Amino acid sequence: MTAPIAIKKHEAVPGTGSYEVRFADGRPSVYFYWDDLPGRRLQPELLTCRESRDQGQRAGPHRARQARRRQRMKLAETRPFADPQVAARKLLELAADVEPINGRIHIEKINAPFLSKNGCQATGAEFGAGLKFAIERGWLELHESGTFVRLIKAEAQ
Repeated sequence: MTAPIAIKKHEAVPGTGSYEVRFADGRPSVYFYWDDLPGRRLQPELLTCRESRDQGQRAGPHRARQARRRQRMKLAETRPFADPQVAARKLLELAADVEPINGRIHIEKINAPFLSKNGCQATGAEFGAGLKFAIERGWLELHESGTFVRLIKAEAQ
């Protein structure tokens, strides 16, 4: 007989999230990640909401071990630009190296090296968070078209 389980749905962003399977016998929780938007479902192991819930309901000791092993493998690498402040400072560094045209820097001049495999290898989300942080701090100014930035302070404090 298997131990009773409790399934809790986590959905911070609409259409994507995870199900947490909590075991009554004290074993660590197991997570099943899902995404219902096919355009964002780039990883073949990512499930739909229904598939994830079904797997959570069938979770046994063997399946729990597999899920924990998969989860550990996903978290093996830390992202250096996951902190928006670090990403913003790197964007400032990249922007300072670009020669402005009429006081403006084309966004792709800092976007490309930040995202490229030969550059910083950051993600689009990290770029967006870093850009937002730099704008909020008054270090960069984004043109209303979104195609240019202007360096306001040459050095982040």
